[in-house]
Amino acid sequence: MNDNNNDRLLRGGDHMASLFSGATREFETKNSVSEERRRQLAFGSILMHRFGESSRVFKLSSGLPLNELMSLLYRYKIDDSEDARKMVKKLSQADYFTPLANEVFDYFVKTDKLKPLSLGDLPKSIVGLEHTWEFSLQETIPTTEQYIKLNPVAPHEDTTFVWHVYAQKYMVAHLNDCIDAYKENIRFFDEQSIFTAEELANVTDFSAYDLGRVAYISKLNFHLGYLDEKDAWDYIETAAKTASEKYENWRQYLCAYIMGRSLSAGKDATDFGGALSFLLEDEESPLKDISFR
Repeated sequence: MNDNNNDRLLRGGDHMASLFSGATREFETKNSVSEERRRQLAFGSILMHRFGESSRVFKLSSGLPLNELMSLLYRYKIDDSEDARKMVKKLSQADYFTPLANEVFDYFVKTDKLKPLSLGDLPKSIVGLEHTWEFSLQETIPTTEQYIKLNPVAPHEDTTFVWHVYAQKYMVAHLNDCIDAYKENIRFFDEQSIFTAEELANVTDFSAYDLGRVAYISKLNFHLGYLDEKDAWDYIETAAKTASEKYENWRQYLCAYIMGRSLSAGKDATDFGGALSFLLEDEESPLKDISFR
């Protein structure tokens, strides 16, 4: 192929890239909202990017296929509008996962008790977080009735007590996972130079993990008709206001998000590495153009 043909191909490629870029920007503009609404939705950008939606397209509806939407909401036991309002309200008030993260941090991290736990290590303040454990245990621990069927006991035994012992054993395993995930986050993100170990260890407010889910979960519920537009925006606005008061910037907020995930969900955030690198470092990151406050 001669040089002239090569030049034509290169010019053609540049032209197509320019058209594609222009079309992308036009799509983003048409599917966007006001600057303030963009800022509010941006608090959910880590999940938008994580689940394959363009974190540059800011709109209330979701771009995910219906089956994926249903699957994601199923994780939160959301089947109707009442479930949706109850869940999103707690998230927007940082009252779902955050209490467990705070308790684990106060009881285990601050007192340097990062060690394998036994039943005797469970403080009442952690066991008493019923709604958090209800979520965490829902697919792992059966109800008392289901437990009795799976584990027949003599009539004179206290089946409710037996079930609670079983549940507490799960709690111990989950808390050990939280501690392991907390340590792994510090190791991984410091090693990858996304956050420093000092930044990660200095996080003391973990509500970002709840607040960061509000925008995304509200989008899913609105898309499926479980929340109307006003309610969805109200929850998102509340969460964004709270987050912008608690944290100084996007970096601090995202750092708190992943540490909150470790101390409540018991999962490290290493699978969020790509999303975090993009949002914090890439020139195409939407957060480059959106003020935190």
